[in-house]
Amino acid sequence: MVAELDAEGLGAEFPLDSHVATRRLAALGVLVITRAGGFRFRHALVRDAVAHSVHSSHREHVHRAAARFYRRTRMLADIHRLPVLARHAAEAGLKDEAAALYLQLAEEARGRHSYLDAERSYTSALNLLDDADVQRVLVAHRGRGSMRYRIGRYEDSLADLEKARTFARQLRDSTAEAEIVLDAATALDWVSEFARSGAMVAEAAVLARGGGLQRAARAAGPRHGSCADPRGSVG
Repeated sequence: MVAELDAEGLGAEFPLDSHVATRRLAALGVLVITRAGGFRFRHALVRDAVAHSVHSSHREHVHRAAARFYRRTRMLADIHRLPVLARHAAEAGLKDEAAALYLQLAEEARGRHSYLDAERSYTSALNLLDDADVQRVLVAHRGRGSMRYRIGRYEDSLADLEKARTFARQLRDSTAEAEIVLDAATALDWVSEFARSGAMVAEAAVLARGGGLQRAARAAGPRHGSCADPRGSVG
């Protein structure tokens, strides 16, 4: 990363040799030398304090240099590299790249049944996405909602799924809306709200039929489907 900063012409801002500097910090107890000979901060709070002590004029350059390094390096497996790349990209203001990475990390964590990690990654993506990016915001809210009822945050889960449903309606995607409603029905099952859950399952069935009509209309062409409400009879 120091080499990346030097390539930008910022080497003079960091004159101390990086090998000497890291060993001095280890001697002071700020850093810990790992068994593999690497370095890490003794505590995350120390890391955050050091990060915030860097002047804002340097901070973004450091994060951009780090993002470039982690984007290219193959020294780390992706399971370790991508979370660090996402964090540095976000701090460097590379919001689109960071959001895409956090959504990828969320889906991978979800596949491993690491629900808390997935929930955190969806949250990080939502902190970077603009509501105008309707498709990705929908995915993030739906994903986070489906993670939250798995970790006991039932009310927050239902709030996320309701937001996801709003975005599905904006896209006029009744199939996605039906799937979101089924997710909400599952969340209600977890809190023994069986009557509400059953009503949502019935609503999802209506939406699913509307999605079938929507696909049929698209297949038939504009003469048959251009004036129809793609969500069927549901308002």
